[in-house]
Amino acid sequence: MFFHHRLLFLSLVSAICLAIFASGAPLLEVSEVEALKEIGQKLGKNDWNFEVDPCSREVSWVAEIQTNGFEKNVSCDCSFSNATVCHVVSIIDQAPFSPTNSLHSDLSRNYLSGTIPPEWSSLPLVNISLLGNQLTGPIPKDLANITTLKSLVLEFNQLSGVLPPELGNLSSLERLYLTSNNFTGELPKTFEKLTTLKEFLIGGNNFTGKIPDFIQNWTNLTRLFIQGSGLDGPIPSGIGALKKLTDLRISDLNGNDSNFPLLENLINLETLILRSCNLIGEIPLYLGNITQLKTLDLSFNKLSGVIPSNFTGLEIATYVYLTGNLLTGQVPGWLVNSRKKVDLSYNNFTAGLSEVSNCQSGAVNLFATSSKANDTTGIVSCLKSSDCPQNKFMRSPSKACQSQKEEESFHYFKEIYFLVQSFLNCYFFFQALNYHLHINCGGKEVTVDGNTRYDADTDAAGPSKFFISRNYWGFSSTGHYLDGGSSSETYIWQNSAILSINDSQAPLYMQARLSPLSLTYYGFCLGNGNYTVKLHFAEIMFNDDKTYSSLGRRIFNVYIQGKLVLKDFNIEVAADGVGKAITIPIVNVSVTSNTVEIRFIWAGKGTTALPNKGVYGPLISAISVDAEFTPPSEGSGTPPSEKSSSITAGAVIGIVAGAVVTIILILGILWWKGCLRWESTLEQVVEDNQYIFFLSNLVSSTDLKGMDLHTGSFTLRQIKAATNNFAVAHKIGEGGFGPVYKVHDLKEKENLMDLVDPRLGSDFNKKEVMVMINVALLCTDTSSAVRPTMSSVVSMLEGRAAVPDSIPNSSDSVGEAKLEAMRNYYQYSREQSNEAGKSQSQSQIQSQSMSIDGLWTGSSTSASDLYPVNLVSEYLITRN
Repeated sequence: MFFHHRLLFLSLVSAICLAIFASGAPLLEVSEVEALKEIGQKLGKNDWNFEVDPCSREVSWVAEIQTNGFEKNVSCDCSFSNATVCHVVSIIDQAPFSPTNSLHSDLSRNYLSGTIPPEWSSLPLVNISLLGNQLTGPIPKDLANITTLKSLVLEFNQLSGVLPPELGNLSSLERLYLTSNNFTGELPKTFEKLTTLKEFLIGGNNFTGKIPDFIQNWTNLTRLFIQGSGLDGPIPSGIGALKKLTDLRISDLNGNDSNFPLLENLINLETLILRSCNLIGEIPLYLGNITQLKTLDLSFNKLSGVIPSNFTGLEIATYVYLTGNLLTGQVPGWLVNSRKKVDLSYNNFTAGLSEVSNCQSGAVNLFATSSKANDTTGIVSCLKSSDCPQNKFMRSPSKACQSQKEEESFHYFKEIYFLVQSFLNCYFFFQALNYHLHINCGGKEVTVDGNTRYDADTDAAGPSKFFISRNYWGFSSTGHYLDGGSSSETYIWQNSAILSINDSQAPLYMQARLSPLSLTYYGFCLGNGNYTVKLHFAEIMFNDDKTYSSLGRRIFNVYIQGKLVLKDFNIEVAADGVGKAITIPIVNVSVTSNTVEIRFIWAGKGTTALPNKGVYGPLISAISVDAEFTPPSEGSGTPPSEKSSSITAGAVIGIVAGAVVTIILILGILWWKGCLRWESTLEQVVEDNQYIFFLSNLVSSTDLKGMDLHTGSFTLRQIKAATNNFAVAHKIGEGGFGPVYKVHDLKEKENLMDLVDPRLGSDFNKKEVMVMINVALLCTDTSSAVRPTMSSVVSMLEGRAAVPDSIPNSSDSVGEAKLEAMRNYYQYSREQSNEAGKSQSQSQIQSQSMSIDGLWTGSSTSASDLYPVNLVSEYLITRN
């Protein structure tokens, strides 16, 4: 008999001892009974009753009720020596029971420690499963002598060392599971002989070298997992020869960039994960022909180009993850409107997103899907409706009226203008920004430490979800828990264990937000400068009951502002136990574009099935972000970029007052010279790189916000010429902003095109110009009953309402019948516009804009003029 003080499973060694009794009932030999006693002591099996024979099938040796997946059974074969001798052939404890016609060892999900006994090599084992224990040391090379072995499952232990080359001699091996251990070295070349392999899982280790080409010899493979293995790319093209593959998962490869592998022959794939594999180039068209795909994950690569048009063939695909690439072009409408869980976040799409608000369309995550390279605010494009609160007093000065002699003085003025403008905008923008951000991840709003409020974060999230808070932060959640499990649809975990936390911050750890792949928190409207980010963790999904349930290992990475700050982070190890709080401070986090980005990502490490399947990936309890400088609103007024100097409130007032006086003086001179044109502060038109200067016209800031109206503007000289130096004969009335004059003489002479600035030449759209002129004529009509409301004007300029073919002259006598006809005409136009909007399924904002286009009234200052108008002008966007 072979015994080893560190052997955990000596029962399987001592079970094959010949002991023949000449008479009586078949009994287990005394030596095997002693071996079972030693094993029982190792396993903590205090319920084994050695007062009766272990082969008697008494209740202490065979459970009366066998629960699927957690059986207990000591099986014997008593057919030896004319049914007088028994031998133990199988010991099952909390693991599925296999047929007993051969010897099996299935001791999964126990709390076993020590090393794997090499003595097993003398037994005709078919299955060895030690999943979910705490075994250490290397795999004994002696196991290679078990020629009958078909399944070797060693997942979720703490085994280490290199893989024995001798394992390549296991000519019957079909399953080799080595996930989540500490193996090192290269995959032995002798493994090329394992041609009977059907399943090969080696993720979550520390292997070195490249993925070997000999994998192409394993033509019987149906499952291949190489996630977070430590291996280098590229992915061998020979994998494309494994036509029986249904589940291919490769992620987090080291090495250089490589092209997409040739996988067009893998038509049976149901799951394809090639995540973070340094892939470049375009997404191949053939993927659209793999119609059995249910999950496609190509995230965090460098793929470029457009989404293939034939992706419509992925009819049964439920999950599509393309986040973190360089994809461009149009986002396909069928994809945006599909019911699939699709994540397109963090790409460079350039079109097809005009109808999307708040970065989410159904189950499609569109956060940061377009480039923000030209966006100085730092806010991603789909968050434009959430612009930071700020005050912008002035826009840029016009160069349109500048003559050659004025060029030098104009540039001098422009420099002064921008200097003053920059100070004003920066100072008041600085005042409107935030300098603290606190989030109770996965939980409700709480106040800790007396006065620190943490925002609620209770959105259910999902596989492809972007959530935005009213407090200028949001999160992007990517991924779903593969292979089922109790937490497959859970992204928030409620703590049910006893926490070892007694201070005032305990409410932060009663729940946590989870992610199976990637979780990004995004804070915006922060003042620029250095911040301290504190990440609050507590492991609340594992316990410390000294069973297999306590053996799980959660490992993930953390990036802040794109920089890796925590690698292979393990909450339990950092906190020295489960249910214990740990706060990780990250100092000197630079905020330069008013935004902070904190990403938690699973890189294929750790366990994925302890205590149950689907327990892995990032977990975060709370986040706090605080400025390392004193914000102005809290007393010092110190700009974050100039911490060495300070400025008092009196100095600020003096500078602002001086700047205002300087601006007024300069504007007065330029106005007197006729070099300024005035428009709404809410618009800025740039034509041919010329600066156009606008000044507030006292219209409500909600009136034209977001509009892209290319309205005309005129110099003082042009206006004086058009009104014959403001002749009384051209005056048509008085309004709240002063007298209003005709521009009707040219109409009577049918020379309205003379109004166009001759410097434009022929570079303009005559139809659009006539629309604008005719609307202007209507707005200056002598009859208040004819003048339209502001919302009607906007509708006509956008093309959603028609402009009358016949515009009355100001001198015309408008009768009641004619007025009634015009009212009916515009009412009909409005109704037609509304019907067209419904049939085209326009956005809610557009529909609201159209619904307020009321009838023209006798007042040009009706209440409907003050309502917000359409924020997105499809007509102006697509007209060219």
